[in-house]
Amino acid sequence: MGYSFGGYYAARIAAFEKRYAAGVAFSALHWDLAAFQRGVKLRQELDPRSTAQSTFHFRWIMGCLDDADAALRKAEKFSLAGVAEQIGMPFLVVHGVDDKIVPVAAAHQLHAAVGSRKKQLKVFAADEGGSAHALADNRQIAIDYIADWIGANL
Repeated sequence: MGYSFGGYYAARIAAFEKRYAAGVAFSALHWDLAAFQRGVKLRQELDPRSTAQSTFHFRWIMGCLDDADAALRKAEKFSLAGVAEQIGMPFLVVHGVDDKIVPVAAAHQLHAAVGSRKKQLKVFAADEGGSAHALADNRQIAIDYIADWIGANL
């Protein structure tokens, strides 16, 4: 299980590491991280208040603090295309409908691509108690849901 950027790694690990019994992406990642970040970069150049992400955050994650273009080039390697289909274990995707970092469409795309016959997508809405990125506004509700799902699927 991984949350936020870890949702990407959880899916990637589930595809290739067969010793795990199940996997959970607690927030999906952008299907095409580089394309998404190019859009963020453009919006930030036009109006820095137009995105929920700081200009520093993405460069920091990519390990390219001083070079936004290098960070974008590195992001081109982060895709689950051709990978998610290899997930054969039970797999859960949890996402918040109001996620301002990763649009909910990315969670639907990941869920659709997962190769497992035993997969589930849970999108939380605000009226359920949480709906932000990685359910930062009420993480416990998602943790409880994930624990129940693991208990029911293993």
